[in-house]
Order: sequence, then C-alpha cells, then structure tokens
Amino acid sequence: MPASTVTEYLAALPAERRDALNEVRRGINRALPPGYKEGIQFGMISWFVPLSMYPAGYGGNPKQPLPLISLVSQKSYMALHMICFYGQPALLEWFKAQYGKSGKKLDMGHGCLRFTTLPVLALDVVERAVARLPVSEYAAGYQAMRDAMGNGKAKRKATPAAKTRPPAKKAERTGPAASARATGVTRRLEIGNVNVPGRKTRIKADKYEAMRRALLAVLPRRSPGLTQAEMFKAVSSHLPQDLFPGGATANWWAKTVQLDLEAKKILARENSRPLRWYRS
Repeated sequence: MPASTVTEYLAALPAERRDALNEVRRGINRALPPGYKEGIQFGMISWFVPLSMYPAGYGGNPKQPLPLISLVSQKSYMALHMICFYGQPALLEWFKAQYGKSGKKLDMGHGCLRFTTLPVLALDVVERAVARLPVSEYAAGYQAMRDAMGNGKAKRKATPAAKTRPPAKKAERTGPAASARATGVTRRLEIGNVNVPGRKTRIKADKYEAMRRALLAVLPRRSPGLTQAEMFKAVSSHLPQDLFPGGATANWWAKTVQLDLEAKKILARENSRPLRWYRS
C-alpha cells in the first residue's frame, strides 16, 4: 500500500536513503517561507500551497493543491521535482547560474533534479531557490501564467437560445462595472510580471485600475513598507464594491497588479523576511 504520510514514506526506505532524504527535508523546511504545507502528493514527499490559500488548485483542479517542490527516492537515484520553476524563467536561470558556481554537476531535465548521494547535491542552492518564493507570490505567478496560456478560464457550456422577451426595467447602476455593462465592451490592457520578464498578460482594465489606485494609496513611499498580508488587508477599504463585491478575488488582483507595478519600477520590495513592498 502506498505511503499516506511522510513518516510512512521514509520508514519504507533503506537507512542510507532515509538519512539522505531527511537531510534534504530539513534543508527545505529550514528555508521554506511560511504558508506552505508538507505531505504526500503524487506518491512523493511534497511541499505545496494549501487549497485554503489557492482554491483553484494545480492545473485548475480544486481538489489538488499547487505543488512547489517534491522529493522522491527512485531505484537508482533520488530526485527533486522543481515544480517551482513553472512560470518562473528568471528563477530557473538564477538557479542554473548559482548551481554552476557551487562546483557541483547539475543533472536536471524537465525540472527533475537527480542526485545519487547527498554530497553531489548543492542543497544550499535548492534552499535559496525555495526561499525566494513566498506562497502568495508563487500562487499569483502560477495563475498569471495559466491565464497567459489561456488555461485559466473556466469552460462554459453552450445554452439553448431563450425566447425573446421585452427587457425588464432595472434600477440604474453606476460605477466602472456598470459603465462596462452599458457599453457592452470590456476594456483590457496588457501587463507584465517582474518574476517573468518579457511575459505579457491581458486583463480587465477596470479592475486593474481600481486595484492600482488602492495599492498606491496604501503603500508607503519609503522602506520597509507593508508585508503581503498587510497589503491585502489595507487595500480592502479602497476597492469599489461593484468590481470587488465583498472583496471577492481582491487578493489575486492585488498580487497581480503588484507584480506589474514592480516590473514598471513603480513599486519596490524590501528583501526582508517576510518580504515588504513600498512605492519606489
């Protein structure tokens, strides 16, 4: 029977493999930003974003948490599956450069980093790589990549045409969302992502502009700035309810706009733990 817990997984391994994987686990847990969870996923020891923090799930599956990195023992080698590189080309290039400086051989293909013994693995580079991805930033970058690839949109089933009826008279509404409905046009604009240089995504302009105003209103003009959690809380009172009813999707939009404003050099981050942001 496959292991259902990390303890069970390790207990089934030979002592030498168990010791090596435990050392890798200690290193990852030491460096991991807060918010990630450790458990068994896809038959491997994995660290992932809880569904409570990213309900969309891995590959759009709301039952499967978004993995960051996975650790596995194979017949002739051990491996780290670096899912964290998905949608993070800048991080991947940084990782390759740092691994080269370590003096150890990088045996990696399609994000699978293989090692036969612990001494041949540049564990310090792996630790520094995962430390660079706060959970909210990783989830937002992953979602932005899915949106850019056209995979983040829910599929809609075609419905039969309804019988023509005179339109019901509705109370007049105002605000950006009402204006868009009145014209029948949803304006979109192109944004960037500081974590994915050169990548462009088209998103709704009204929500972007509302969130941009909110972020610039709450973020201080100098360091150390606000943490991610403080930023999310602060913008809530500055958002129009017709665009963000009850704060729906506000955290995702805050992160997406923040990454774009960083790419535009309008915001800057303080490399503290936790990370902080301020107006540059």
